[in-house]
Amino acid sequence: MDRTVASQVLMYRQLLHTKCRPGLRLSRPYEGTAAQRAVIDMPWWERGILTSNKMVISYDNLIERLWVAAAIRPYDKNDDNDFDLLSFNDDLNDDTNVACQIPHEYWVKRIGFQQEDPVTDFRSGGVLSLALCVHLVESCNYVHRRFCIGGDTEVMPFGITSINVTDMLAKMLMFSKNVDKMDALVSSKPFWKMFADPHSLLVLQEVSMDALCDITNEIRQEKGKVTVFDFNSVMEETERRVQSLLGYGPETVTDLRQIYLTMKERYNTRTERKRKQMLSKNNDISEEGSGKCVHEQNGTNLQTQFQENMQQFGSITSGGMVKVGRAVGTVGMITGSLIGSAGSTVLSKFNASATPATVNNPPTKSRSHDKNEVDDHDYD
Repeated sequence: MDRTVASQVLMYRQLLHTKCRPGLRLSRPYEGTAAQRAVIDMPWWERGILTSNKMVISYDNLIERLWVAAAIRPYDKNDDNDFDLLSFNDDLNDDTNVACQIPHEYWVKRIGFQQEDPVTDFRSGGVLSLALCVHLVESCNYVHRRFCIGGDTEVMPFGITSINVTDMLAKMLMFSKNVDKMDALVSSKPFWKMFADPHSLLVLQEVSMDALCDITNEIRQEKGKVTVFDFNSVMEETERRVQSLLGYGPETVTDLRQIYLTMKERYNTRTERKRKQMLSKNNDISEEGSGKCVHEQNGTNLQTQFQENMQQFGSITSGGMVKVGRAVGTVGMITGSLIGSAGSTVLSKFNASATPATVNNPPTKSRSHDKNEVDDHDYD
């Protein structure tokens, strides 16, 4: 790791380990060195460095900027559901709408923190996590928009999600407290060269949040819905993809963006293919169900027609059958009287000449196995 990259890494570690608290103010004189010029537009500085000749990090300044950009500007003052993120750059002249209010329900309802005072939520990511939240809402509107009301990732709270992503990146990039500073400086990670540009961390936070939104929608497509209870699954897949992104060893911020967009397109193509397969499967099930309904309807019609025909046949033949029955009865009465007189004579002669005989039952024929007969089996 060269000196420039080491300088950036140390700065990130210092910001990560600086605890957020009201009234926090860190200042250094601006001397126009190459290192200072390289980071002059980072989101954690107060604006007006060239005028004041000071580089100031202030918790109160950062939290007010987050309030304005995430809780006020995107929304109509009278309607939480009426917002326009394209108006982020508009100047606000009404100071009553801009003044940061703590505590306030908007920190939970609009920005996505756990408490109406967000200071405790930054305990794991320090000033760095707060500054990256500010960067997203001020400079990455397309990402922030996805977490707002009506966005495709509104189910995930923006503030808490951004802090968790920062914490994830800190562990990957060896900024966290559990990694010794010297271990981080002597590391030979393939992506360290990229960090000569201080904007690399900003872009990495941006694409990680964008990937998280995509993953949320993929899970929604697979499960039918997604809730905050899927947060851990979303974070795990986000971490896996970011690790894969860094594994390509991007050397510049441009490389990082190009690799990410290539990966994003690949995942989007896979998701679209799954969507079409699911749609095709649903169509097949629907067609099968409609065919079954038609078959059942035809069977019902045939059964009804058969019953109607049998009723009609019965009405036609019933009269004739009655007449035949009567005729048979008459014939039986006539023949009965004729047979009766002769029958007694024949019967007496038969009884006299007949001898008893033993009747043997024929042997039971054993059931042979026909070669064309198929034994009963259970087939899966």
